[in-house]
Amino acid sequence: MMRIFAVLIVLLFGTGKSTAATWYASGTGSSTNGTPAQPWSMPYASGKIANPYLKPGDWVEVQDGTDYLCTDSSTLSNTTNILQFFIGGTPSQRITYSAASWLGAKFDGGLQLEPSASNVVLRYFEIRCSWSTNRTQRGGSGFLPPGINQYAPGCDVMHNYIHDTGHPGIGSWLTTRGKYIAGNVMQFVGMDDAGNSRGSGMYLQNETNSSTALIQGNYSIFNYTTGMKAYGNPPGWDFWFNRNGIFGCDEGGIFFNQDDSPLRLPTPSLRITENTIVMGGHEAQTGGIRLGYQTHPETGSNVVVAFNRVIEKAHPIQMIGGWGFNTVVSNLFVNLDSVFKFYLDLAGEGGLPGTHTIDYNRYYTTNLGTVNFKILDVVKSQAQWMADTHGDSNSTFTVGFPTALESLVFRPSYDSNFVHVHVLNPLNQASLAVDISPFFNPGDRVRVIDIQDMPRAYTTNVISGTTLTLDLQRTNRNVMNGAFTITKTDTWNGFPTYLRYFILYREALAPEVVTNVTTYVSATNQITIPSDGSIKANPYPVTIRVSDNWGTVTGVKLTISNLVHSFVDDVNIALTSPDGRTVMLMSDCGDADGADTAKTFSFSTVATYPIPQAGSLMITNGMDYMPNDQQNGADNFPVPAPWQPYGTNMSVLLGGSPNGEWTVRVTDDFNGDGGSIDRMFLTLTTTNNGNLIIPAHRLLSWSDEITGVPGGIPTARTQFCNVKVSIPGTNIVAVGDGVTDDTPALTAAWNRSPTNSYVYLPTGRYWCATNFTLQGNYRTLRGDGTNTVLVVGYSNTSSVFINFGSYSEQGTQRTNIVDIPKGATNTTWDSVNGLGALFPGTNGTVKFWFNDAGTNQGFAMMSDGDGSSDPVHYSGNGSTKSQAGAPLVRFEARITGTNAGNQVFFWPPSPYFFPSNATRSQYLYVNELKFSGLEDFSIECAGRVSSAIYMAQGMGTWVKGVYTSRPVKSHIGVGYTTLYEITECFADGAPAYGPSQGIGIQLDSHTYGGKIYDNLGRSNFPWLEIYLGGSGNAICYNYIMDPQGGLAPIDNHNGHNFLNLIEGNVCYGILQDGYFGSAEAWTLFRNWFHGDAPTFGARKILNFGHWTRSWNTIGNVLGNERTNWGATLVQSGWNNSNTVLRRFGYPNMGNDTFSGTNTTAQATNYAYLDPYVWSNDLAHANVEFGSIGTKTTNWNGSITNRVLPYSMYVTWNNSTPPAWWTNAGRTNAPWPPIGPDVEGNTNPIPAMMRFHDLGLIAGGGGVVSPPPGLNSGYNDDFSTILKWFFFPIVTHPLFK
Repeated sequence: MMRIFAVLIVLLFGTGKSTAATWYASGTGSSTNGTPAQPWSMPYASGKIANPYLKPGDWVEVQDGTDYLCTDSSTLSNTTNILQFFIGGTPSQRITYSAASWLGAKFDGGLQLEPSASNVVLRYFEIRCSWSTNRTQRGGSGFLPPGINQYAPGCDVMHNYIHDTGHPGIGSWLTTRGKYIAGNVMQFVGMDDAGNSRGSGMYLQNETNSSTALIQGNYSIFNYTTGMKAYGNPPGWDFWFNRNGIFGCDEGGIFFNQDDSPLRLPTPSLRITENTIVMGGHEAQTGGIRLGYQTHPETGSNVVVAFNRVIEKAHPIQMIGGWGFNTVVSNLFVNLDSVFKFYLDLAGEGGLPGTHTIDYNRYYTTNLGTVNFKILDVVKSQAQWMADTHGDSNSTFTVGFPTALESLVFRPSYDSNFVHVHVLNPLNQASLAVDISPFFNPGDRVRVIDIQDMPRAYTTNVISGTTLTLDLQRTNRNVMNGAFTITKTDTWNGFPTYLRYFILYREALAPEVVTNVTTYVSATNQITIPSDGSIKANPYPVTIRVSDNWGTVTGVKLTISNLVHSFVDDVNIALTSPDGRTVMLMSDCGDADGADTAKTFSFSTVATYPIPQAGSLMITNGMDYMPNDQQNGADNFPVPAPWQPYGTNMSVLLGGSPNGEWTVRVTDDFNGDGGSIDRMFLTLTTTNNGNLIIPAHRLLSWSDEITGVPGGIPTARTQFCNVKVSIPGTNIVAVGDGVTDDTPALTAAWNRSPTNSYVYLPTGRYWCATNFTLQGNYRTLRGDGTNTVLVVGYSNTSSVFINFGSYSEQGTQRTNIVDIPKGATNTTWDSVNGLGALFPGTNGTVKFWFNDAGTNQGFAMMSDGDGSSDPVHYSGNGSTKSQAGAPLVRFEARITGTNAGNQVFFWPPSPYFFPSNATRSQYLYVNELKFSGLEDFSIECAGRVSSAIYMAQGMGTWVKGVYTSRPVKSHIGVGYTTLYEITECFADGAPAYGPSQGIGIQLDSHTYGGKIYDNLGRSNFPWLEIYLGGSGNAICYNYIMDPQGGLAPIDNHNGHNFLNLIEGNVCYGILQDGYFGSAEAWTLFRNWFHGDAPTFGARKILNFGHWTRSWNTIGNVLGNERTNWGATLVQSGWNNSNTVLRRFGYPNMGNDTFSGTNTTAQATNYAYLDPYVWSNDLAHANVEFGSIGTKTTNWNGSITNRVLPYSMYVTWNNSTPPAWWTNAGRTNAPWPPIGPDVEGNTNPIPAMMRFHDLGLIAGGGGVVSPPPGLNSGYNDDFSTILKWFFFPIVTHPLFK
């Protein structure tokens, strides 16, 4: 089974391992080599025997066929028959133990992670106790240990099968901090402990007040006591039980038990969401969801119970003890008991029924009579219940059983090889067709497991369509594995007929090489061949447009339909590919055909006979021919046409890209004979890597290695001073009263601060009578968040308030005398003379540019990397639209060293090919601003200054947590800066909007390798504007509201900017306006471009103008459900009243004179359409809205891979979110939040949650964070998604 998926992003498939070492182990291994042929023993792999080789980030593959008998014992857990693990990883480099394939390795006994084994992953194992059926807690050699016991933080337990073990199936003790427990199946767990029954499928205990755990997609089936139990102390615990399946556990399905304590509010809330629990509390006194314990008079609070389905014999939900301020909404509760009425039991000491939020639930009872409730041991009628709780006013109450089939289908975020299906089937429907198109690729081999047959598959399918049919009424189901011998309330007889749990497991990938055969038709129905000597047929040339075909051409066939001509010998036909390769198909052939007889024939790369020459055989209908040029290149085609020589073999068309305009030129070289052709058909055979989504040449490996501050924004700096207390070396301090001029104090503190220190601005309003400049290395200006306010106290609308660095070039321009290929990290200059006394200036920067001014007067032939070259305008003058001589391709890097041979070393690697002698460089000395940052304060501009902050000529610099309000031009400007970060900032409004007014962040010139993420923007024009040389940046997970002036919030406004990543943003849309030139190879991934802008007229979400090349639009959500959206507009002018998802190829902004449509024209004419825009756009897996309330996921037919990576930012491409994602307790945001493979397609991102204060509950009202999986359409547009975050919650049928 392949598993090294996430390492190479070009594969874009699945979860995977790091690039650290891979070791091998087995139950019979004895070597210290750790190779497949000489594997480690299990004690050596686990660290029970000292192992000096295993390091953080390593992967240990336990070979298939391993069946290891565990023999260790532990005084820590008082257990025997276990295997102990002692070696740990780090949060960013975990040690993974995995079977080679799912359940390919077995352990007889239990596994125990010792306190030293932090940050370890256990996956794909079968764990059971087959050596005894003695279920006594302390029975010596017959003792049944827990399945997996954890005593270390930061560990993941994923997709293991645990059965016939002691208590618990999975246990976590002392601390559950950083746990990810997902996809496991636990069954037949239990033991007798001196007469007390114990047997939880999962038991999580916390005694450190620092507990976090996500428990998702697990199954707890027929275990002795509880299905899943969590116990701990708030406010430090944070458990989320999501999408788990439970059946037949005696003492509660999901059970929260808080330690004895006063009422405390855990933040964020505890969550129980989207679980399916059937007879989870098997005994008459227990509940499916249970909060509190009868013998513990504890108080608990702030639990969200939402979107669950609970079917119980007694109580679907219990709250015992003084639990208050809980939220119970949008659940299905069914009571099956024939004796007891239905109870929602809030009994216990000190209960607080009036503090809960309870509503929008669906209640069913199969017992006739009034549905009763219970509060503080007093039975209540429905009316009394509603009055006492102030709840359930929008709930429904039904006598009987639900009658509709409900299913939940989801792919867990932790492993893309699995899909889970929960089915409630009350009417015994025979089958269920599941849409698997977002999850699996055609050709994948998928194993279907009915949990009742665990682990056996009842069928294995090779995916060939978009659906997979599940049998819900199989009669050949097997009894589960196990030797369950403890007496339970009921014996195991399998699931009830209305319940099914399925696991779909991809055991093999689709073939990597895929062949597609696609036929395209000419745009013209009738082609007229002249008889008057005018030579050219009409139309001339005939165009056949090909797009969205991302393979390599391996076969070509052109079919001529119904050629009629009285003298076929006069007809010449040539075919030209989009990259300019031309084949003369026929010249002076077919004379023997003679009369006006319609013929349909083809030219093909697989043909074996040439088309008949003049005076020979007749053309045969339906025949495939090779080309035949009897004039040997003497026939020239009128312009526009490629120059001779032409090829005479169809093979010259192979090996390139199919995309673009194929042209067929037809002429008649003699007066007096004419004719016609009905149509032409182009059939292309292409092959491509079936797992490849984006070709490598269109990608940059965006990651922390080449993007953002090297090593990350530092946090361990020492405080130099508190500006209100003392500033060493001066006799002044800042006042911060909003009246006194604090500019001198702030400037003095910064200038005197040493390296690796920070200047602290405590809470206050620091009035500044002038602007100021901050230069210097390795220092930070840090405030108290929005409580620290810098007030602009002067008015100069052409000035920058904080000049963060300054621009200064050293030396002269140099010529690169060697080619700089993509990926290079060094070059050689003609000389290093004249570069200044401070050269080489390691940690300075160097800029490169390539200006092909000799080609087409400012235009260049840009290779698409797919074999084609398109005319592209890189840079121009916005006022006159004339060609400009400005640099075309720009790149800026950090100098890492030099040598005596004029060689210069730099980082990050070159993203582009820069040719020798045509590429110039200039050394930029940045001693003034290296590894320095601004953090955690506000700037009140009040329309008095041009920009709040301008970061100039920096390297390793950052702006973090800065709120800016109402500057005239831009909130944050960046120029001549590389490897920088802007994060957690808020660009809020402007006094006016228009050209150079109201910009949020402006990447002004030569900005490379920046990371702009987790920011907010409101009322900007636009929020992000990219000028010259803004390339290699990652703009990710920003929340941008209320765009102004009809302009999309993300705008490329100057050329030639390339290889930028736009990921995870929630905003109106994106614009490449073509005003100053082109943009190449941007990747738009997992964004929600909702198109919601109430003040706009016609709306265009993806607005791609002239000179947009090789953009990748993958996995986005486009539009919202409240608008009628057109799909694609081939735009003939800048202004247009159509509201569309895409507008392609329109003329340059500000030039609206062209009135034609679909016209092929040279890109050098600003007024014409640019046909290469749409032919080079790669679109795949986008969720696109159409008419009101409808949406469709559109897959590219040439790409078989439908499994997207978590992130295109390589560092974040993991099953768990990046560390910053959960800062400040923002653990409610699902990962990934947006895409066709995300339930409901859209979920909030952290910036959105921060702005709306999502994730907290106070007093039973206020704000609720929804679970992922809102799939009814209510969260599909901006306005309605907020309904899920603020009460009242509307009715939500979660399950389809």
